[in-house]
Amino acid sequence: MITTELEIKYSGYFDREREQAEKMRRMAQLRLDEDLPYGEMLSLSVEARQKLRAIRPTTLAQASRVSGVSPNDLQNLLIEIEKRRRVAATT
Repeated sequence: MITTELEIKYSGYFDREREQAEKMRRMAQLRLDEDLPYGEMLSLSVEARQKLRAIRPTTLAQASRVSGVSPNDLQNLLIEIEKRRRVAATT
């Protein structure tokens, strides 16, 4: 009974938490090429470029845990990766 009440009362919160967990699962699966030219990705902050270049994370989830890499940097990194994949596919 109490569990049902809590689920109803906090359903929006629980839904957001489930979505966040799913997003993190997908991020963990997104592999980053080891030779990504972070220094050339001008859409990333200077700090993010420096740290990503030094640390070389292998997944987007690892990149998200790097100090100094903001959510905005992660979004821009995704855009940069997708842009590079499209260019590679056309050549």
